[in-house]
Amino acid sequence: MSRRLIRWLTPDRLRAVTVLAAMALFVAAVYGFVRAASAVAGRGDPGLGVWLAVTAVVAALAPAARRRAERYADRVAYGPDGDPHAAMTRFVQRISDTLAVDEVLPDLARTASRVAHSPGTEVRLWLADGAEWRQTWPPDRADVQARYRLDLQCGTDPVGQLAVEVAEDHLSAADRELLDRLAGPAGLALANVRLTYELRDRLRQATELAEQLRRSRERLIGARDAQRRRFAAELHERVDPHLAAVLEALERLPDGGRPPSAGLEQARTRVLAALEALRELATGLYPPALADGGLIDALEHHLDAAVAPVALDHTIDEASLAPALRAAAYFCVVGLVDDLAHYGPVGVWLHQDGGRMRLQVRAPGRPTADTEQIIRDRVEAFGGALEVGGPAQWTVVSAVLPLVAPAELPIPVGAGPRR
Repeated sequence: MSRRLIRWLTPDRLRAVTVLAAMALFVAAVYGFVRAASAVAGRGDPGLGVWLAVTAVVAALAPAARRRAERYADRVAYGPDGDPHAAMTRFVQRISDTLAVDEVLPDLARTASRVAHSPGTEVRLWLADGAEWRQTWPPDRADVQARYRLDLQCGTDPVGQLAVEVAEDHLSAADRELLDRLAGPAGLALANVRLTYELRDRLRQATELAEQLRRSRERLIGARDAQRRRFAAELHERVDPHLAAVLEALERLPDGGRPPSAGLEQARTRVLAALEALRELATGLYPPALADGGLIDALEHHLDAAVAPVALDHTIDEASLAPALRAAAYFCVVGLVDDLAHYGPVGVWLHQDGGRMRLQVRAPGRPTADTEQIIRDRVEAFGGALEVGGPAQWTVVSAVLPLVAPAELPIPVGAGPRR
C-alpha cells in the first residue's frame, strides 16, 4: 500500500496536496483565532455578523495566502529550486526579451538542471563550420555523465544537444515531458546563437581580409614609389649621358656656315642611343607588344629570351580581356618566370573559366619571398587569390583573377628593365 502511495504521489500531486493542506490550515487558523478571541472576551458565540466579517477577511487574504502556499509547495514537491514549470517559463521569457547571446548556453544548462532536478547538465551547440560550443552546469563541472540526451532542432535543422545527468535510476515521465517542452524554445534560442556566432566569425574574416587588402595596397603603393625612383635613377644613368653628349656636340658646332658632318653624325648617334635606352626602359614599364599584340604575343616575346625553356599553354579569349587584366596577368607570369627560370624548365598555363582567369606557373623551385609577396599583392589588389604549393620536387603557383577589375585599380606597370 505504501509503495502504491509513493508511486501515486508524483511531484505535481504532492504540490496540489500541500497547497490544499496549507489553505485549509490558513482558514482553520483564522476561524480558530476568532473563536479563541471570543472565548477570552467572555462571549460564547461571536454571532452571525462577526462570522460574516471573518469570512470576508478570509476571502480577501486568500489570494496572498495561496501564493505563499504555492511557493512553499514548490519547495516541498520540487526541492529548493522550486517549480520546473516556472523555471522553464522564466527561461522562455528571458530569451524572448533581453537575454544576451553569450548567456543563452549557460542559462539553458541551468534551466534544464532545475527542470529535471539533475545534478549536472551539458549543452552543445553545433556551428556550421563543424566547430562545437559546450557549456555545463554547474559551470565547474568538467564532464557530465549523461543518461538522457535530447537533440535540439530549429525546424528540421539540428542545432545542438542537451545532455542530462539523472540522479535516480531513471528520468521520471514528468521530467521527460518538461524537457521535451523545453526543447522547442531551446532549439530556437540556439539557432539564434549560432547565427550570431557565424555573423561574428564572418565579420572577423571580413575585417581581416580588409586589413590584408589595406596592407597589400600599401605595399603596392610603396613598390610603385620605389619603381618611380628606380626609373628616375635609370633615366639619369642611361639616358642623361647621351642627351648631355648631344648638347655638347651641338654647342661645338660653328655659328655660321656649313657645319662639319662629323659633329652632326656624333650628335645623331647619341640621339639614337638615347632613344634606344628609352625604348628599353619603356619595355620594362609596359611592353609595346602587350599593347599592340595582346597578352599571349607579349608573353611569347618575353619567354623566348628566358634563361630556361618555358612551355606556354593557354585557352583564353584575348578579346574579352580588359587592359588592366592583361597587364596584371603579364607581369605576374613574367615576374614568376624570371625568378624561377634559373631552377630549370618552367610551365605556364592560362585558362579562362566563366568570369575568371586562372594562371598557373610550375617550376622545380620556389619563388623568393619578395617575388611571392609582390605577385600576391598584385593579385589581391586586383581582387583575386594566390596559392603556392605543389609536390616536393616542384612548386605550383596558381592565381585566379576576375575578368572585371576593381573600378579604382589602375593598369599595373612593371619594375623597369633588368640589367
